Amino acid sequence: MADTRRGPAGPHAGEVPDAGARGAAFGLGHLLTWLGQGEGALPQPGRGGSGTESRPGAGDPSPAADSPFSAVTMSSLPSGQPPMRPGGLFVAIATGRRDGHDFVPDAFANGARAALVARVPGGLQEAVAHGRIRALDFRAGAGGMQVGPPAGVTSAQGGQGGLPADSLVAPALPGPEQPLLGRGLLLLVDDPLRTLQGCAAWWRRRHQARVLAVAGAVGKTTTKELLANILQRRYRTLRTPGNFNNELGLPITLLGLTAEHQVVALEIGISEIGEMASFAAIAGADVAVMTRIVPEHMHQLEDLDTVEREEGRLVEALPPGGTAVLNGDDPRVARMAERTAARVVRFGEGVTADVRASGVELLGLQGVVFDLHSAGPAGDVTRRVQLPLVGRHFVTAALAAAAAAFAAGCTWEDVLEGLSRPPEAQRLAPRRLPGDVTLLDDSYNASPDSTRAALDVLASLGGRRIALLGDMLELGAYAPAAHREVGEHVPGRADVLVTVGELGREIARAARRAGAGPLGVHECDSTADAISLLPELLRRGDTLLVKGSHGMHLEAVVQALEAGGPGPGVKPAHGHGFPGIVPGNEADRVAPR
Repeated sequence: MADTRRGPAGPHAGEVPDAGARGAAFGLGHLLTWLGQGEGALPQPGRGGSGTESRPGAGDPSPAADSPFSAVTMSSLPSGQPPMRPGGLFVAIATGRRDGHDFVPDAFANGARAALVARVPGGLQEAVAHGRIRALDFRAGAGGMQVGPPAGVTSAQGGQGGLPADSLVAPALPGPEQPLLGRGLLLLVDDPLRTLQGCAAWWRRRHQARVLAVAGAVGKTTTKELLANILQRRYRTLRTPGNFNNELGLPITLLGLTAEHQVVALEIGISEIGEMASFAAIAGADVAVMTRIVPEHMHQLEDLDTVEREEGRLVEALPPGGTAVLNGDDPRVARMAERTAARVVRFGEGVTADVRASGVELLGLQGVVFDLHSAGPAGDVTRRVQLPLVGRHFVTAALAAAAAAFAAGCTWEDVLEGLSRPPEAQRLAPRRLPGDVTLLDDSYNASPDSTRAALDVLASLGGRRIALLGDMLELGAYAPAAHREVGEHVPGRADVLVTVGELGREIARAARRAGAGPLGVHECDSTADAISLLPELLRRGDTLLVKGSHGMHLEAVVQALEAGGPGPGVKPAHGHGFPGIVPGNEADRVAPR
């Protein structure tokens, strides 16, 4: 008989599951309920895990459960990330480059049902004053909830207020004869981001689903994807989409929970001191998986001791009944066991690990095979695993995922089948390009550690090997040395090196000093220059690695190559409206708080 507990991985970023198929989904009634409770609903750092807080089950009354938001997003565009959909919730976020308040009218025009805002946008003040857009004020200075034009917005009839008392009723989606503008609802709060996070923490604690949170400086996305592949064999699983793991992706993922979900594979990324303590309080993790501690976001986290301390806040937040899944091969991760009262499970290749690997064999583009060992009540069990990922370093991610899955109650069959499936967000996935060129696309992010690992993968492959490496961003004062270290790793692993960006020149210079031939090293100022250069370099049978930080937009190189040649340019063209915050794009992160 089929296992009826198995289910799909859940919606994409920002999408709320269908209420009928997945249980009560997050909607306007829930948001209004939480706003009425105030900021006290946001848990304090250190109160993570299941704790003693009540988590009502599926039978708990749910306001407006029949009218969930179709999406929760900070994008005003249907093509944004995450996409706006008719009936969605728009969250006006101010980033270093854009202010979401400027795009609230676009969001309503594209079907948004409500918008979380800190003020009435200038373009909507007239509509609010005339009651064509309803506004509810939950800001501290409003003296509680106000119905009508917010303070500072005057009605056309004079004075303040003027909206009918039934404005509290959730607005219905307009029919074909009704304009979208005029049917939206503005929810004024002191801080839309904090409101989003607080509501997500409250929503998570209304559900019985166990949260398995994956953190660490590198390897998070692959570990989370492998873990979700295993979990969904046995449980209805919600997962973080892609690497949408920041201050926005975390709450938006959790707001996708319904009563039908049994587990969440949640990815958590940090770039600032204090973030993990807050994120851990929001997530309430039952299982914490820690991958590795290496340099990351050094412009804010400063040094490895700080990275270790801050990442470890997730482990500290576990309840006594939780489980810490720690990398026993990384001393900085292994000693996090001293920071928790939770059960500790270690993974790695050392003989003392609870879940370990041996007999690792590389199969080139076919992946990796290894013996997976796990200690259980009946003694040690060993199975041979074939992992469809290119690179030895992915064995660590597989071990972490297996250890967490065992801790969540998965069987050997679940683990073996889950690990055999390619992850949705696959790193270094080989692709065949026109002209019989093999592409290893790892363009969406880069760190010194992951770039060296990618070069090792390139070295294991046949044919002429070309590495296109862009700047690794957000490394602070460590950046020049980090790029030189990568350059020193190039000789013997790449036959041709192409660098992009100012810091990429450090890679090129170090590679030449380490023995790379001068004719095999090319420096480009921009992604556009690299797109123009590559057709001259590539030959039939070559293997090309593309890797760099997301802010370098090296995905444009991949897109041009897949189209059969250099494109017209690489500057992003988002069109009219606010595209949202692309997962992993550090240039679009919320400004320091």
